[in-house]
Amino acid sequence: MALSTIGTNAITDATIATGDIADGAVTFGKVDATSTEANNLKQRVCKAWLHMNGTGTAQIDDDFNVASITDHGTADYTATYSTAMGSTEYVVAGSVVGSTASNHYSFITADGSNLAAAGTRFSIYHHSGSYNDMDDISLLIFGDS
Repeated sequence: MALSTIGTNAITDATIATGDIADGAVTFGKVDATSTEANNLKQRVCKAWLHMNGTGTAQIDDDFNVASITDHGTADYTATYSTAMGSTEYVVAGSVVGSTASNHYSFITADGSNLAAAGTRFSIYHHSGSYNDMDDISLLIFGDS
């Protein structure tokens, strides 16, 4: 098939049935549109994530949309978001990598009364009933932003 030259603005979205997406074609503006599929896609995207070290002076190792962390004491932290969530109805999930076999049974617990649009308070809880600082903590946040 021979290629032909197409004038500027000659092709509209409606004239392309299938094809590859060019680099840069998917933008935040397109994901944030009000169409049903765009809203569905927006709901599936992680709004914030955090990888941190909770031992000694707690510190952020890497993150997305986390402005800071506050260490309230043993295994008790608050993650503050750079861009707030749209409400307090969102999901917090996390994981801890234990440094010993007994620490593999630790997990993150978020206090639902402490979910705020600006951030969330969470703790590292050991299966034995104690709270313990860990050096490899990950947190994921899903919801409306």
